[in-house]
Amino acid sequence: MSAVSPITNDEAKDYVRFFFEVGRDDHPHEQFELRSSRKGKNLDVFQKARTRPPGLKAWHLLHGNLTNFYRSNVPIDLGPVIFSPYITMAVENEFPGVPVGDLPRIVKQDTDAVYQLEARIDGKGVTPDRIADSAVDIGIIPDNVFDLPADPHATVYFNGYFVKLQPLTAGDHLVESKGYSPNFENDVRYYVYTRKKIS
Repeated sequence: MSAVSPITNDEAKDYVRFFFEVGRDDHPHEQFELRSSRKGKNLDVFQKARTRPPGLKAWHLLHGNLTNFYRSNVPIDLGPVIFSPYITMAVENEFPGVPVGDLPRIVKQDTDAVYQLEARIDGKGVTPDRIADSAVDIGIIPDNVFDLPADPHATVYFNGYFVKLQPLTAGDHLVESKGYSPNFENDVRYYVYTRKKIS
């Protein structure tokens, strides 16, 4: 079992950054099942090798709506594990004609509409933190899951719930993440195997 601790805005921004770094083929937001292919393993390999902002060391479990387990092998030396039971994100070029100043209100309204929110680690319920902010210089890759135009310096406005688990003990863990709103359903069970520190 792992202790839950408050997530910082910078850690939440890095979750958003990672969301847009992952290509469509390996992204949980685009899939209904990761088990039948190498997609989950590809995602682990990509995440382990990614460049993180200075001072940030975390393993992100991306949200989606999957019919089965999302398996992830977490290196124990990569810090806390972060996931989001529900998050709304908006990029300026998604909403032509909408003033940029309205985007925080749009993402807040969507997240305010969440009517079911659950987060559990090894059967124990935990309380997510809610964070609203914007993340700058987000690199949106060409094959992103939202079909947005590629942009190496996008600003993403977000409003969502996050859980930060302190580094998991070595072994198997079950993380359950659920958030339902009228506009989106996030429902994922993560089967997480934490490996011992790599020397």
